[in-house]
Amino acid sequence: MRIRRRGRGQALPEFAIALPVILLLLFGMVDLGRAIFMYVSLTNSAREAARLAIVNQNVPSIEQRAREMAVGTGVSTTSGNFVRFYQPLPNNPSAPVPADVTSNSQCDGSTATQQMAVGCVAVITVAQNWQALTPIVGGLIGPINLVAKSESVVAFVCPNDTFTVASACPKQP
Repeated sequence: MRIRRRGRGQALPEFAIALPVILLLLFGMVDLGRAIFMYVSLTNSAREAARLAIVNQNVPSIEQRAREMAVGTGVSTTSGNFVRFYQPLPNNPSAPVPADVTSNSQCDGSTATQQMAVGCVAVITVAQNWQALTPIVGGLIGPINLVAKSESVVAFVCPNDTFTVASACPKQP
């Protein structure tokens, strides 16, 4: 006589146990993809804003460019240190230093010795908080502050004596 084992209904409890784990992994991968997309978008935004900053030093134009290029991130550029200009240190090999630069003063134009010049370094910092959509993952890790930074050497000073407003500068992105 053959003994029959009853395996009916066994798949349902196994599926009920495995489904939450599978869904958590799936939505975790989607959240990871969203975080990577946001970081890449912030990096592109900072890079594009730095490209504008090296030929046109109008801060509102630079901030607007960063907002336009940060697709799908809701980035806000209202922080006070979003765009900075500074003189590179003389021993910094990554940034060429003009012969008349002898200090590490800011190139912000606050005094006559701190005027914008070719060789100043534009530093663009874009930051945004990212929150996971998956409830368990979002509760475990909380919001993450993603920051992208780009530095470029000023190649053309504008606005200047010839071009007094930013929109008249010949070099635009």
